[in-house]
Amino acid sequence: MNKKGILLLIGALSAGVITLSCNSNGSYSAREVLSVEQKEAALAELQQKRKERKEKIQTIEDKALFEALEGEEFIAHRNIYRTIKFDEKPAQYFYVEPFKASYIGPLGRPYTADRFKRLKDYESPQKLLDIYRNNFVASTASREGQWFHVREPFAFPFRSQLQFTQVVMDNGDVKALPDLLDWVAQTDEIRYDPERFYFKEPRTEDDPQPVKLLGDVETELPKDVLQFEFKASEVGKTLEQRGYSVTLVKVGDFNYDIKIEVPDDQAMPLRDEDIIGEALSPTERELQLRMDTTLQSDYHERMGEWLDEIIERALRGEVDAETVRTEGNNLHDKLSVGEGRVLHKAFSFMGPVATARVTLLPRKKTRDKVTHKIEIPIHFLGQQGNSDEIDLSTLPDIDLEGPVYDERPKRRVDLTEEQMKQLIDIRYEKSRHLPEYQHTERIYLKYPPVQSQLFISSSDRYHFNLEPEFKRVILTEMVKFFDDADETIELTRDKDDVFSFTTYGFAYTPEYMPEPPARIEARIPVLTAPDIVKKSYSADNLPDGMRLDGNRLVVDYSVFTPEETLDGTRLNTKLRNRIFAKNAEQKYLQPFENVILLEREDGEPVHVFYYYGQPESIELWYRGATKVVDFNLDVESREQKG
Repeated sequence: MNKKGILLLIGALSAGVITLSCNSNGSYSAREVLSVEQKEAALAELQQKRKERKEKIQTIEDKALFEALEGEEFIAHRNIYRTIKFDEKPAQYFYVEPFKASYIGPLGRPYTADRFKRLKDYESPQKLLDIYRNNFVASTASREGQWFHVREPFAFPFRSQLQFTQVVMDNGDVKALPDLLDWVAQTDEIRYDPERFYFKEPRTEDDPQPVKLLGDVETELPKDVLQFEFKASEVGKTLEQRGYSVTLVKVGDFNYDIKIEVPDDQAMPLRDEDIIGEALSPTERELQLRMDTTLQSDYHERMGEWLDEIIERALRGEVDAETVRTEGNNLHDKLSVGEGRVLHKAFSFMGPVATARVTLLPRKKTRDKVTHKIEIPIHFLGQQGNSDEIDLSTLPDIDLEGPVYDERPKRRVDLTEEQMKQLIDIRYEKSRHLPEYQHTERIYLKYPPVQSQLFISSSDRYHFNLEPEFKRVILTEMVKFFDDADETIELTRDKDDVFSFTTYGFAYTPEYMPEPPARIEARIPVLTAPDIVKKSYSADNLPDGMRLDGNRLVVDYSVFTPEETLDGTRLNTKLRNRIFAKNAEQKYLQPFENVILLEREDGEPVHVFYYYGQPESIELWYRGATKVVDFNLDVESREQKG
């Protein structure tokens, strides 16, 4: 490809060729997938463009202006780089983890897996907001009040700004908190580390104690939330809701393309941020988004032109850092709005796509930003001191009106043999010649979230490491390596040198084999608990040793003896068994924490639970009978998978 062709390609990429387009008659025009040669040429030209921009920026002496331009250049380069690699296979698969909640401020993650799942629990976005802002908890376990932290009931799925601004002390003093929304992590007195606020100077119990937090949350709720879900095999299928239709146009290994038709009477045009694409892998795990395309085809071209222009203006001393940020944000907002009734977007992910989930957030006609004040007490939830006596009367009342529902009981109890073949996620990792690892290739067997993980730790899940003699049988009889011709590779070294089972799965060293394997077979025994025992008690008929005060459940193990006791050391848990609460509608309520532990110096502990809502019954879960299921692993080796 000659220089002119490369320039045309970069220009096309900058102009958004990667974005879907329509012919004049409205028919679909396929999104271009770049060849290897085109990618290499585009990346080289992109790198040259970056070099030219950075050389100019580095001559600017104003530090703030330099940093503002550096930031804009980085974003522009990253966007085009990802666009060029849009259809590539990711080097490693990444997933979005189902965090309990997002962190406070911009220092953490704004959203969780299945971003809008919580909305299904309530009748409207407004109700979701009401539950969210009324169920914060601030607490400390420091007797000196050295630190305190804040818990959200769940991650809020819509655009919002959460900021705690002041802490009130018990002597009436009010102290400012770091302005996290402006990326300021400390004041003269207080610093913030996810997820805690700390007083910088050492404190004693005689110092004024923090007793209340003040802040606000600013939100912008959509007019509606419309969700569409497709299997990867449903290319061409159209789904419609309230005048909006979404068609799955194309599915690649790691991406998908959609067409959106909007109604004539939509109040406001959709923006890029109003169209959310999510994806599930074949193992039903939420995939991390790599990038998405823009609604306006010339987005990258116009942002690039503006960047070149403002760099030149900066060199002439005509702009400051604030101008750079303001102009960049304004242009981005202008170019992020869809035009016309037929829109196209595509989404690329860090793993193979089996299910595509698209959410549209139509806006109201007027911008509806609302700020709610938040004022919450800071509760002490620490140990009372080393003693055999626990004064339960000192437990705080934490009013959590809720309801916020517990997601764990909605999971599968455990996996069958057939489900294991589909849902155990297999990951590869190299650790060549690292002394802390016995082998250079590792295969991780990631078990999906199931109810039984409450009782079976990850180190116990794969059953081969429990009995050395049993393990030896597996090592000698249950593993086979195959070459490119699918012939068995005869191992010439001791099997313990070549491979072994681990708590996470399987590890081997291809360098110790006559040739690297193309395929691996293994039969792996998996410990399951398919028969979890669940016993329910009404709030007025609890077992001895349990007491329910409002939304607070106290379990005194000096009185209450569970029917089945877990090995807390092996399971890395403070719980003897599992306890759940249901409200009057028989829905499981989420606890503020899994357990607040009060220990006796010599004796049984007390566990305390606070629920988001009013429990009407308590349910005790026991592991029940276990079952070992053989998981037949049959995978191509890393060398074959690339």
